[in-house]
Amino acid sequence: MPIEKLNEREIYWIKFYNTYEDPEGYNQTAGGEKYEIYTKFSKEVILTAKQLLKEQKPFKEISDITGISIVMLSEINNGKRHYDENEEYPLNYYTHGRKVSPEVIKDIQSTLIESKLTNQQIAQKFNVPEATITKINLGIIYVDKNLKYPLKKRVVSGKRKVLNKQEMQELINKIQNTTISFN
Repeated sequence: MPIEKLNEREIYWIKFYNTYEDPEGYNQTAGGEKYEIYTKFSKEVILTAKQLLKEQKPFKEISDITGISIVMLSEINNGKRHYDENEEYPLNYYTHGRKVSPEVIKDIQSTLIESKLTNQQIAQKFNVPEATITKINLGIIYVDKNLKYPLKKRVVSGKRKVLNKQEMQELINKIQNTTISFN
């Protein structure tokens, strides 16, 4: 297929899915070779985002302040976008996809044990994915042999309840030993 046709299709699909105009979109141009690559954000907004990243602010908070998507903030944080040779990357240590420091793991564990915050709230507080909080709670990752898992006895995600091992076994026993028909 000729490059002109590919560029035309790229422009069409970017517009169709609104991945350029939408602030949450990931395209930085409207598509096609004829478009010069440039950012949708002013230099001042990018500098503000970088400063907030260096202050270790949560990505969600920075996104709310600057209007920059979390995906783009991650790319700025790692130097993939708006790289500056005078900066040391990553700008923000506690980023999605990176290992969590031992101090933060202890803080997360304590928060799970002592607070009534949801996993989503804890994830936002520590700037880690909610799945990481769930795995720490269940003892799947960052296991401390001195703690009893799950750390938070009842984990609610939306309207679903995540069962601990004992609750799961009780449920299995009830299902296996019921006289109720499933038809």
